[in-house]
Amino acid sequence: MTLQALSEGVLMLRLSHQFGINEDPHFSGIASVDLAQMFDPSVLSIAHAREVSLTNNQEKSEILKKRRSNLQWKTEDTAAPHPWRAAVFDFAKNSTILLGPLEIKTFILELKTSSTTISI
Repeated sequence: MTLQALSEGVLMLRLSHQFGINEDPHFSGIASVDLAQMFDPSVLSIAHAREVSLTNNQEKSEILKKRRSNLQWKTEDTAAPHPWRAAVFDFAKNSTILLGPLEIKTFILELKTSSTTISI
C-alpha cells in the first residue's frame, strides 16, 4: 500500500490484505509476508523492522498493552475472535508477519548499509 522514506535509511511500509472474511474460499485466509524476503537485498536490505499503529504515532506493543489491560473486564466471551491481531511481531526472531482479512499493518524498516546499520 505504502512505501515512504521517513529519513535516510528509514522507511515506512504499510501492507493491506485485500480480501474480506469469507469473500473468497482461498484468498480470504490469513496471509503471511516475510519482510526479509520482500525486497531484493542488493537494492533494499532490512536490518530491523518494528510494527507501529496505522498512522505511525504509536508503537504496536503499546497498543497491545492497552488491549491486555482492557481484557481485565471479564465478559461472557473472553476469547479473541481474531487471534492474529494479538500476534507480537519480533523481527529478530521471525521476519514473517500475518495479515488477517482486510487488515492493514504499518512497519518502520531500518535499512542496512554497506558498512553500518542505520537506526532511528
